[in-house]
Amino acid sequence: MKKLLQSRGAAVVITIVLCLVFAVLGMNRSVAREAEKATRTFYEGVEADGYTSASMYSILKSIDTYSLTLSSVVADVPELEAARGELIDARRDLVDAMEAKDSDAMYGADCLVSERAKALMEQAESAGLSQGDREKADEAYQKLSSAQGALERNPYNEEIAGFERSVMGSLPVRLMRGLIFVEEPQAFALR
Repeated sequence: MKKLLQSRGAAVVITIVLCLVFAVLGMNRSVAREAEKATRTFYEGVEADGYTSASMYSILKSIDTYSLTLSSVVADVPELEAARGELIDARRDLVDAMEAKDSDAMYGADCLVSERAKALMEQAESAGLSQGDREKADEAYQKLSSAQGALERNPYNEEIAGFERSVMGSLPVRLMRGLIFVEEPQAFALR
């Protein structure tokens, strides 16, 4: 063993292996830092030109609030109870997905909330809502729709695409992609 360590060839091989190991570890650390920074924008918003956009998470919380408001407004209308129950179930799925920090589940639940709210509003057209309740329901649905639009316009997915291009698309990372063990931030799928 002593002879092997004194050999110039073995020293070169050991040095190369150690350099590669440290390079891979350093690259993993660097990619993990950038991935965490990109993921944080889902919860904190994307900053550009001194302006920070609303975060995807805060918009989803707004959607949750408006769907709750909408379901509360129609709570006393028996013919809307089934549609209201479906909206409440979809809202619970959204809250569960948000607590689990599961982007795919959040997207699916958001789509379901949107569909259920629309179905509820269509049924509310022929239901016996008072004028005041109809106005409150319309207002809650408009706010929910507006929040859906804000979700679609949010720059978060552009931020993730930038991460993919600049970090994951860089030559060293592409060459060692199989050795990068970092959970990449996920784009929020949109309709």
